[in-house]
Amino acid sequence: MMSMKFKVQVKTQTLRYSLNQGYEIVAFPMKDSQIQNLLQTKFCYFFGTGDYNLPPTIGHRREGEVVRANSKDLHKWLTEDMGKYFPNNEMLMNKMSKNGFKRGFDMRDPWVNIPINHQGTKGWLKKTGQITDKTELEHLRHMGTSKYSSNVADTVYRDNKNKIDTNVMGKKGTVGENVITNYFKKQPGVISVVPSGDVYAKWDLEIEYEKMKEVI
Repeated sequence: MMSMKFKVQVKTQTLRYSLNQGYEIVAFPMKDSQIQNLLQTKFCYFFGTGDYNLPPTIGHRREGEVVRANSKDLHKWLTEDMGKYFPNNEMLMNKMSKNGFKRGFDMRDPWVNIPINHQGTKGWLKKTGQITDKTELEHLRHMGTSKYSSNVADTVYRDNKNKIDTNVMGKKGTVGENVITNYFKKQPGVISVVPSGDVYAKWDLEIEYEKMKEVI
């Protein structure tokens, strides 16, 4: 049996439930090391989770959603194409006050929203699955690391009372990788899924699959 292997990144993140510029979105950290690591992998998977700090994410139709990006196309989007479509940094995540007005960019921890089904991304960014196991989803709901909150109008704003717990953030990433590992193992043609075992590695999982099967 002929088989192939490829490496992937997994971004377990609180679901971006509100639209940006009219598009559903996933988010990626705008750090040079993270962007360059994309060139070492075939795909980047985004796993959207609920967070009790953001009630609208709980039970949202996109909770548990798995979205796949071709890593090289994502790298090109972040370094070249995004600026052509959004020249005013419209997709860069903002600080926001409780009334919803922008307060400028927080360049200490920049993340960028990536639009799904946009003309510049729909060829390489798409939903590939949905995690529906209630136990797994509930576990992750209690591991919220969001620095954002929402008000009664469901407007998302930067909440300075919310502090990132790096220990929880690391555990959430590990739990998310385990969930996605089990998701991959259930896919037709997958032979093995091996984690990198290193939090500083440029990839998270290595997947071996039958060569004749469609890549997940």
